[in-house]
Amino acid sequence: MMLHVTRPKPIGARAWIQSRVFFTVALAVLLVASTIATGVGAAAGELDASFGNGGKVTTHFINLEMASAVALQPDGKSVAAGLTVKTDADFDFALARYNPDGSLDPSFGTGGKVTTDFFGHRDEAYGVAFEPDGGILVAGSTETGADQQSSDFAITRYKPDGSLDTTFGSGGKVVTDFAGGLDQARAILIQPDGLIVAAGFAGKSSGGSGGALARYNSDGSLDPSFGSSGRVTLDSAAITAIALQTNGRVVAAASSLMRFAADGSIDPSFGAGGILDPGFQARAVALLADGRIVAAGGSSSPNPVLRDFAVARCSADGILDLSFGTSGKTTTDIELSNDVAFAVGILPDGKIVAAGSSVIGDYNFALVRYSSDGILDSAFGSGGRVVTDFFGHDDQANAIAVAPDGRVLAAGYSEVDARTGVDFALARYMAGEAGGPDFALGFSQPTVTAGRGAKAKITVNLTRMNGFTGDVTVTPPDASDVGIITKSPEPIITSGATAKWKFKIKGGAETGPHQLTFTGKDDSGRVRTATITMVVE
Repeated sequence: MMLHVTRPKPIGARAWIQSRVFFTVALAVLLVASTIATGVGAAAGELDASFGNGGKVTTHFINLEMASAVALQPDGKSVAAGLTVKTDADFDFALARYNPDGSLDPSFGTGGKVTTDFFGHRDEAYGVAFEPDGGILVAGSTETGADQQSSDFAITRYKPDGSLDTTFGSGGKVVTDFAGGLDQARAILIQPDGLIVAAGFAGKSSGGSGGALARYNSDGSLDPSFGSSGRVTLDSAAITAIALQTNGRVVAAASSLMRFAADGSIDPSFGAGGILDPGFQARAVALLADGRIVAAGGSSSPNPVLRDFAVARCSADGILDLSFGTSGKTTTDIELSNDVAFAVGILPDGKIVAAGSSVIGDYNFALVRYSSDGILDSAFGSGGRVVTDFFGHDDQANAIAVAPDGRVLAAGYSEVDARTGVDFALARYMAGEAGGPDFALGFSQPTVTAGRGAKAKITVNLTRMNGFTGDVTVTPPDASDVGIITKSPEPIITSGATAKWKFKIKGGAETGPHQLTFTGKDDSGRVRTATITMVVE
């Protein structure tokens, strides 16, 4: 399917935001450790009353706002990124950081909020990712002229306090042009080696647009080993989400699913010639712990009233998993109207949650939870579905982040007033106790860096859910084949919250990133895993 993405004609900012209803997408979900306490006894899908006002938060910046991405920090705080409208022709990147209770974090920016302007025109943020040192990367687009006919990839890097990191690009900003047309980054990720991948769409010199990727060094310069001088352009639809596999390949949702090799070329070993058509318009992608891929979006129909949430699962190499749903996919009707998923995440127990919007009079946040085999999870909301209205007007969830305790944070926008106000909107949902006591493994940081001959400490965090108090046997990986030696390779049996190991990096250890997978097993035989990246320098 070919999708030509064009900028709408100059219109009022409010109408512009509404025009984005079916072209907004989340960054792949970032699953990190969280310090948020589990609400005991709450039903799955119920709004978390300990967050904001009855589970909901709205944030106003200047005029009209929309959040398009959200991610959780290891300390339980969350960062939402999107845009704020100053005038019809002047938008800025907008970020807000929230404490675990939903209040704005005053240590970030000004009162918890940050805005960034590039050239005085329309700047739009759509993706956010955290670096191991706490740096925050945001991707989107910037208009390079007032005619609204040209825009470029725009990347910013912020310090943990929200100030621009001036060691990145030019004063903390990077702008990348492809062919002089309309270019926009919709998603961003950070590789274990520190390289940064942004993806979206780019205008072509021949007219129209197609999918596009760019890869950057840690200082914001383009990586010449990727594509053509750091850029890749495609004849595909726009890329709306990306995820990084443990083998270093990038999986992208671009209506179909695609996979790219480390040099930016399409990987022919994935699907059919590098592409898998899931049978619907894929807008979001996430990876299971075992490497399988989950995609979500909206079912294909020329009549928007007939569109439903659609989810598919495939192998790591792009073969539909026939044990999931019906022949590898499932569709869900929510409100007998236009239902589209813009984000998807994986819960600690392997269940899947998709989020987006549903229409019944007005647009509302919509979430659906599936069991690991693709069946609606009847313990979640009403028959597996949850619909959330904020103020009786249009609301849309564009992104989600999943905590180790299974709670889901959704972010998007809400019309707080039928005539003028559109703000960042977040809602947090309980995981419930339907699955019984459980646990998850995780790390405070996704990456550890150590030099040859050095030692490194790794702490595995255990998140206990729904009253689980039993012992967990945590087993470290054997990475001796790459020169990483566990000082005490024996499993640790713990009833606590952590398990700790020391690793020795031998003088001849292979340099570069290595994936270390820890395994936890409780007395009932339930197994959970977590993977950390060790970068050997």
